Amino acid sequence: MFMRIAWVRVRPGSWSQFEVRYAEQARTVPGLKGRWLSRDVNDPDSIYVVSLWESIELLTAWEESDYFRNVLMPGIAPLVEAGLTVSVCEVQHAQAPGMPGFA
Repeated sequence: MFMRIAWVRVRPGSWSQFEVRYAEQARTVPGLKGRWLSRDVNDPDSIYVVSLWESIELLTAWEESDYFRNVLMPGIAPLVEAGLTVSVCEVQHAQAPGMPGFA
């Protein structure tokens, strides 16, 4: 399982627009197990998008898809103030309700 963590800084005051636009354009795609759009409580213009993937190949296929490159990213670009950083991590241990070992 792989986790993609993306960070971007939106233009001041544009969180609501970003949230709506992202929700309208984000798609469920093969291999995507979950996605969270998060706003930093100490820096409300910092946005994190965390997604969980079945495989690195399916994650990469999404990032390289025409929709991701030509619709999703250009759709949010006008609201972005600072560049995008992305980290891809291989999940080593997970705990969540319904998973063995979760207390």
